[in-house]
Amino acid sequence: MDMVLEIIDQQISKFTESITMMANMNLEHHFAIKPGGFPMLVNNNNAFYEQMFFNERIENAIWRYLINGVLKGLLSEEYCKKNSIACEWTYMNPQRTTSYLETVERLYPIEFKITKKGKTAGYRYSEIFYFEERLDQIFENYHLDELNVIDFSSSNRSALLGKYMMVPPKYRTIIKLIPFRSFFLDFFPENIYIDYMAKVQGAISNAFNYVGLQTITNLTPQHLSYFSEAELDTLAHLELSRISYTIFHRDRVKGDIAHILDSNPPISERDYSIMNASFYDSSRYRSLVGSKDFAHSFITAEYLYNTLKSNNNFEYTSIVCGYLKSVEQLMYLMTEYTLMHLDSKELWIKRNSKKHGKKLDEQFEGNKVRFVPDNEKYFDTTFGSLANFLHDNASSWNISSGARERIYAYLRIYCDECRNEHFHKDNINDIHEVEIIRNNTLVLHYL
Repeated sequence: MDMVLEIIDQQISKFTESITMMANMNLEHHFAIKPGGFPMLVNNNNAFYEQMFFNERIENAIWRYLINGVLKGLLSEEYCKKNSIACEWTYMNPQRTTSYLETVERLYPIEFKITKKGKTAGYRYSEIFYFEERLDQIFENYHLDELNVIDFSSSNRSALLGKYMMVPPKYRTIIKLIPFRSFFLDFFPENIYIDYMAKVQGAISNAFNYVGLQTITNLTPQHLSYFSEAELDTLAHLELSRISYTIFHRDRVKGDIAHILDSNPPISERDYSIMNASFYDSSRYRSLVGSKDFAHSFITAEYLYNTLKSNNNFEYTSIVCGYLKSVEQLMYLMTEYTLMHLDSKELWIKRNSKKHGKKLDEQFEGNKVRFVPDNEKYFDTTFGSLANFLHDNASSWNISSGARERIYAYLRIYCDECRNEHFHKDNINDIHEVEIIRNNTLVLHYL
């Protein structure tokens, strides 16, 4: 185990050294802010180009040291002999900081190959876009029985089911897309994988911070697109079923909400599996960086959080505002969808006390109004009213009643603690508070 950690640490040290050297070279910064094409016609954002420039070089160093370097060290001659396998590297490392993965793998179609029990499998990292004739050459030249594309977008095999590779019919059974985690665990224990991921992710985070990618830049459409792609990757890898909703002050939760929390068990594994299928397998998480208003609020909050979280002198209310608004806007969107597309004539919603109309018995009942399009002007669309409506619309939930009650309680607590308590006289100066609100927001979007 010590030898394994030493191999990982050695490659992290080389990775860090290369990033430090690159970031400290004035010449690199000169090329980093080189304008894009047609500078007279495009309002170029130097910060965007600098970020892209250094990001590409960090990715190159990740490939060279943290993936190939580590794997070659772990798949050593001694290891292969002990485990009765043979490993041959066809292209070890990108030799230049401008070597890009897709470009290199066109020339060197596999990174390495492993022979085990008489079968030889080739491995690469970029997707396959070859005609049958080219694949015939690759399989013949490298003496392959199968070819695996190692995917780094998810540790979950089910998340790859929707991914499609343009593979000729002849090769569809012997060219496979596999998660990096599955590949790693085929050869090494899970505890090594966990240590590797923790160390490597920490090193990469430090690298991005060192070259200044966390600084505030103009959120141009180009930069937003780049950031959104990175955010999608983050959301795809978050295991939100393992993140609990955090209540700031449990002792202050009273009345019906306290009763719901006390009388309903925690959300069950069955309910979580239903929500996982909706959020991850059906790719609902992608809506958080989509075109709807709630997505704009969320992605802006995420951008501000990522760029300002290291600034201890900053007042964070502007970040929190986007998170809170995204939840409220999503609830409103769900309410609007119910009104426009579902049979809602048996539903009721709280009436806006400032709106007065003719009180017909069939339209008004106490402080509620029948939920039909003609009455929309009377609807109370505040946070609490929307939460109550979604809770009461029981037929729209496909989870257990206990889970529905608990989610409703979280929404009400979120309204009181995260929303109402943070928009009065006090500033938000503690980033830890922001992190709790961010986590709670993510949990509510997931639930």
